[in-house]
Amino acid sequence: MINPQDMKDLLQEPDGKELYQMAAETKKAFAHEQETEIDVEHEWNKFAARHTTPWYVRYRAIAACAALFVGVTIAAIVHITATPTKPTQQSEDGKPAPTEQTQQVSTSEQEMFVFDNATLKTVLMNLAVHYNAEVEFRNSKSRNIRLHVQIDKGLSLQEAVELLNHFDKVNLKLTDNNTIIAE
Repeated sequence: MINPQDMKDLLQEPDGKELYQMAAETKKAFAHEQETEIDVEHEWNKFAARHTTPWYVRYRAIAACAALFVGVTIAAIVHITATPTKPTQQSEDGKPAPTEQTQQVSTSEQEMFVFDNATLKTVLMNLAVHYNAEVEFRNSKSRNIRLHVQIDKGLSLQEAVELLNHFDKVNLKLTDNNTIIAE
């Protein structure tokens, strides 16, 4: 414990005076807090009374969520029923085969074959019908080569075969009797 003379010397110094004032203010703050006890229940009720949501706002929110749910459900049903389904074909390795599209595009000057992801077999069969030719495959793997190509119907059969031969994996020959041979 500190004797009275040391206490007097301590309070004479500026740092000691400041420390004493801070301790006194701290004691006073704690004393005031102990005197006024807060009724938490009463304060909560006051807060709840000021921050209540009217009943109709809740019902509007529920109605908006229900309308959104119904709209999404109807959109999903319409999308599912409007989308045509095609049977999935499988390639030789058991994986689903990519789909192919063959289109004929007409312009005022010319007609074209447009093959989008079509097999070589599909391309050659269409050419054979158009040019009244025969097709012979000597390599079964070449049938499944997929192509994206446009062929002008105004080309001769020889020119169409030469065009297809520009593809790396395609090797075609045309015989004198109009037979396309795929090797």
